[in-house]
Amino acid sequence: MKGRIPTPPAICTKIEDPEDGNKPSMIRVLVAGATGALGQHVVRELDSRGLTVRALCRVRERAASLPIRTEIALGDALRPRTLGGVLSDVDVVFSCLGQSLSPRRLGFRAPGYFDVDVPANLTLLRRAVRAGVRRFIYVSACQASRFPDIDYLAAHAQVAQAVRESGLEYGILEPAPFFSQFHALVHQARDRRLMQFGPSTARTNPIAEEDLAFVCADLVESARSHVVPVGGPEIFTRREILEEACAAARVPARVQRMPTWVLDTGGWACRAFAPRLAQLAEYHSLQCREDFIAPPRGARRLSEYLRDLPAI
Repeated sequence: MKGRIPTPPAICTKIEDPEDGNKPSMIRVLVAGATGALGQHVVRELDSRGLTVRALCRVRERAASLPIRTEIALGDALRPRTLGGVLSDVDVVFSCLGQSLSPRRLGFRAPGYFDVDVPANLTLLRRAVRAGVRRFIYVSACQASRFPDIDYLAAHAQVAQAVRESGLEYGILEPAPFFSQFHALVHQARDRRLMQFGPSTARTNPIAEEDLAFVCADLVESARSHVVPVGGPEIFTRREILEEACAAARVPARVQRMPTWVLDTGGWACRAFAPRLAQLAEYHSLQCREDFIAPPRGARRLSEYLRDLPAI
């Protein structure tokens, strides 16, 4: 049954933490990746809880939508000299730094995930240790350590391992795919360009960025180390997600069927000159074959998110 709910509808309840009484009364947080699909929601959630937030941004104009109380720190984790004192007087670093999975933001020669995600996050982690930061929160990926041959997941697993070994308190999130990962499907449906790779019976429970931000903020406020796998309240097959995109686009559920070897072959062929494109193809092929399901949180539904996307 489409969109079946594995437990009674989940609400965003706080992570249980027996050491809550030991939390500092005022937490100062650096959010890296603050203007991304998840980061902007994390900043708003932390701000709503009264925490002091500093947003690390490469371009000041992109921070215009963040809460007015947010302190903006300009810097690029791939260029350590630009970081200066961005970690001074910080208690917690929250990082969702990383290249997007959206094909709409894909430069043809964009570097791979090991070339961006790993060095950027490890630079930030080393700076946090030297600055005496108490806690480091990192957004990894669902089942990242299970597939060491998939570059996108292996890059996340490498950073997560470094965080665990850093000596800092830590929180590691392992989320199922974000709702925004399926944004492009609605536009492809409108253009009659949807493709179904393989049987598309593999399942996942995607999570809304707003719901995930609540879990992220809980980890920021926590006083102990956690690894938190998390997904949304509905489980879909890949085929059902395509049907949801067609429903949101108000078009018949018609897709072109393709074998997964097309993705695999295309990814292999472009590894040398378009590494990120190759790694996206590799990861998408895996998603079409394997389940990515995590414990459910939140209440937002994928159908509502896709329905409310603006037309372009």
